[in-house]
Amino acid sequence: MPAFDCTESRLGPVLDTVWTVLQTGNLILATAKSDQGWSDTFNGNPPFSRSTAIPLYAVLAALGGAGMYFGFSRTGACREAKAETMSRSMQPITPATQGTWPPPAAPAPAAPPTPDGLPTPAAPVPTP
Repeated sequence: MPAFDCTESRLGPVLDTVWTVLQTGNLILATAKSDQGWSDTFNGNPPFSRSTAIPLYAVLAALGGAGMYFGFSRTGACREAKAETMSRSMQPITPATQGTWPPPAAPAPAAPPTPDGLPTPAAPVPTP
């Protein structure tokens, strides 16, 4: 393939990393507190219960981790592919590597010499 486009930027996976760290921190805080401590954290008015927060933060952290894995693996593969393409384009083109299609026909074999060393007579021309 002479040219292709893919994302090399690691901004997305880095943002997924930040997201995962934040959600993992929320998960740790939610699991470390009691129900009363959870309620006290929000001045007695939590947005949702601790029993809801723990699985929610676990799922959000897992989704962030999956996004990190997918993003870093895809951008890494893109960078490798572009580096390989760049190294191929830096190689000199020689007749052996240039290639043509269809390949050239093989040269016709030479006629074997006659026993007396004289050239082979031409085929007779038919007369009408």
